[in-house]
Amino acid sequence: MVKEELVSEVAAQAGVTKRVAEAAVEAVIDTIMAAVEDGERVTLNNFGTFERKHRNPRTGRVPATGEAVDIPARDLPWFTPSQCFKDRLT
Repeated sequence: MVKEELVSEVAAQAGVTKRVAEAAVEAVIDTIMAAVEDGERVTLNNFGTFERKHRNPRTGRVPATGEAVDIPARDLPWFTPSQCFKDRLT
């Protein structure tokens, strides 16, 4: 499913226009991204948790040559699905 299909589905389920649904979807995504960027955890009950994870610097290898390369530290967005979400997939 792509974003356009998500907006259409939200519009259909909420009984609103696609323009209203798109604004709502955009607002939710922007709010989650801004909160995670600020280091906050965003937990949506029965869905999951979005958070920022830190990866320490490490040494990697180039597969073709075996040469060691330094990989710098960085922060990544991270999503952990809730148990309810996991149960729906089994």
